[in-house]
Amino acid sequence: MLNPMKRVLLLMLLLGTFVFIVGLATDLRYSDETYHFFFAKDWFELGHRPVYLKHVNDLEEYGYQRRYVDTPLWHYGLQVLWRVTGHISENVAQFYQVLFYFFLGFFTYLLAKEMYGETAGWYAAIIVSTTPLIVSFSVLLYQEVPIAMFVPLCLLLLLKKRVFWAAVVMGLAFLLKRNIYLLFPAVLFYLLFSKNVPTYLSGRIRKVFLFLSVVLVITLSDFVFRYNHFRGIFYENDKGQVFSVMGDTVKGAVVSLSTMMEVSNTKGAPEFTNYVPGNITNISNILKYMGIPMFCLGLFYLVNIKKLLSRKETILLIPFFLYLFLFFIAFKGWLAMRLLSPIFPLVAVLVSKAFILLKNKILKYLIFVLCAVQFFGMLAFVFTQRKLSVDERLAFDYIKKEACAESKVLSPEEFSLFYYTNSPSIWLAAFHFVDKADSSHFLWGDDESEKKAILEKYEIGHIFIQKKRIYDDSGIRHFGGWPSSFVDRLPSISFLKKVFENRDVSIWKVQS
Repeated sequence: MLNPMKRVLLLMLLLGTFVFIVGLATDLRYSDETYHFFFAKDWFELGHRPVYLKHVNDLEEYGYQRRYVDTPLWHYGLQVLWRVTGHISENVAQFYQVLFYFFLGFFTYLLAKEMYGETAGWYAAIIVSTTPLIVSFSVLLYQEVPIAMFVPLCLLLLLKKRVFWAAVVMGLAFLLKRNIYLLFPAVLFYLLFSKNVPTYLSGRIRKVFLFLSVVLVITLSDFVFRYNHFRGIFYENDKGQVFSVMGDTVKGAVVSLSTMMEVSNTKGAPEFTNYVPGNITNISNILKYMGIPMFCLGLFYLVNIKKLLSRKETILLIPFFLYLFLFFIAFKGWLAMRLLSPIFPLVAVLVSKAFILLKNKILKYLIFVLCAVQFFGMLAFVFTQRKLSVDERLAFDYIKKEACAESKVLSPEEFSLFYYTNSPSIWLAAFHFVDKADSSHFLWGDDESEKKAILEKYEIGHIFIQKKRIYDDSGIRHFGGWPSSFVDRLPSISFLKKVFENRDVSIWKVQS
């Protein structure tokens, strides 16, 4: 009989293997993950941290290039792994991502075990590792699961009063993804005020000073790099004015929503909004990303909160509520569920306590079955969505053969298009840095000559229409895909010629 820790390690190894297989069997498909892949690839090839990505949203003649403004730890780690294996590899990248998934489940187990005992640790590991958000983003090369992995480890170290090592973990998390900044005040609050830290006020202040100092030492070089190359610490061109930007909306794209709205919300036109997949304002997304077991156990916890709540929960509840509060302030128009990944391990640990209280064995078995169903169901969904179709590959092959190296291809999936075709690509977001009106005038304007002038201005030779990215813009407008009103008008535009079409893609060439 395996001891409990070995049982959890075996569970995570088994689940991680399934996740890894799906990663190997699918393709780099989404622009964000291909962007992160390029970041690591350029680092590997250059031998130092790259500043910008050539040929994607590249308007150097107008003073704009797509810079690698993201925090660098994930990309640095991947290029180090490539150096160990000797070559750039998607398979190695998938393995790298699964390692974060493995340790997320294991650290969540350790935190729950420390707080509530072995059984709770086992339950917490199962819940967090089968949650739809965690499963899907353990296949996709995003940073949601890696940043979530750091959270239970940091809190576990705080519980064990190892403040120095907790600060090291927090500093590394700062270098991984910037939404972890929202967890930072909660940790400081816990060190200062929690009764779980039995020391005098002067001792608490010393611990806070130690924590701040270690985090600063670890992150300072990144802040200096960002200021020197991007003229900003939090955002590009914030000029180091940290306190003046701390309350601003965290940009999830390079385009400013407010300035877009100025030119898009014309009188009588549909409302302009952000394109945010998995928006938390859509209640159904909460259930989709949390999954039924975590959601139902959370409700059970709330119903029995008087019985379950104790002082030790402060290490979970302070970060949970402060992160949520700051999330709604900082992200405003970019309320994507995936940005909540750092608090998912906290929820898993909390509901593991509720799981223990559940005495009905049939309900417990039902929850285990639901965990298994949603785990394999989400992997099946990711497999169908992430795998390139034959028609998409044919379209990429066409661009690879026919697109001119001196012109660009217009596509909302500009990073993945460049990844598969090596043809310079661009999307409307880049237009904004030259003329904020060009994007909306191109999609919704009535002047045909103006549309042609915009295409010539940005040296666009082909328009790449992925049909799954067409949306109905009769009620809302956004720049996350192709408005159906624009696509419907394409055949009537005299300077555009359809040169390729199949079930998934149509390609239009710009005639001189």
